[in-house]
Amino acid sequence: MKKKPTSSGRGPNYVFVGIEEFLLEEELSRIKQSIDGDELMNWNVFNADEPSRINADEIVALCNTLPFLASRRAVVIRNAQNLKADQAGRIASYMDDPCDATTLVLCLDMVDSERGVEGVLRAFKGRADIVRFEPMKDKNERIRWILERARGLGKTMERDAAAMLAETAGTSLWQLKGEIEKLCLYVGHNPTVTIQDVREVAMGSVEPAVFAFLDSLVERRKDAIVRLGDLEGCGVSDLELTGRLENEIIVHYVVLTGQDARKLKIHDFRIQKASRRKHHWNGDELLELLGETRRIEQGIKSSASTGGYGALAELVGRVVLGHRS
Repeated sequence: MKKKPTSSGRGPNYVFVGIEEFLLEEELSRIKQSIDGDELMNWNVFNADEPSRINADEIVALCNTLPFLASRRAVVIRNAQNLKADQAGRIASYMDDPCDATTLVLCLDMVDSERGVEGVLRAFKGRADIVRFEPMKDKNERIRWILERARGLGKTMERDAAAMLAETAGTSLWQLKGEIEKLCLYVGHNPTVTIQDVREVAMGSVEPAVFAFLDSLVERRKDAIVRLGDLEGCGVSDLELTGRLENEIIVHYVVLTGQDARKLKIHDFRIQKASRRKHHWNGDELLELLGETRRIEQGIKSSASTGGYGALAELVGRVVLGHRS
């Protein structure tokens, strides 16, 4: 869960430690929505995944530029754990005397823990508010989170219903959020979500498990291997799964390359979801993944391969355990 800032912080500077990516992305969305003017001109995102393409002086100059037709500008640096020492030093110097009209956010994306990023945290300690987005520790914490989300949507959820949802929808907060929204729509004018509602909407379907697997894979999380095994245990056809995976890859490629997704009749929800995950991939990686998935599919169709799940497990292992080019 999100923890309160743990440093005194000076000015509107933040370092987000993104162990739980959903919570980090939600907070970034809140900051973006708080811009009370031209969002396009005042929301600036840089990705330090390729440090050679980051110009710290340009970022600092932008931070010192007054917002355009708005009271505030936001500058976000994704994967800030990859900044070179001189880049981090230049940005740290800016934080000593930040522009009051700019919110600067450094995101340490998808870190497993604070190990390996201690140097970055030391560089910005005392200069920025450090906010940690941590995974939920146990089922009870997930239940409390589910109840709070339902209240935020104007519904009361029975605790037993929340407990059942926590069991059936997995640990992915992206998936849990979708299931809660679905349930609140399902009950209509009813003020309460009951355990029977959860049975009717979330139980007896492999869809939550499929979505949870796809979410884990495109976010390059290691639990994708476990979720793939769950799908095999549920009896999901390997041919059906390759088709679903191909569709997911195509959606991400369309969004990543800036094509007109709406013209291709891709739902806004899927566009928004893919947009939040663009930093996990580049176009060549997605095309390679699509090609390998199609080769597995062809092997299953031609009976050349009798172990579709085995081939998928090998592919998933390379995606979540290998290194990005």
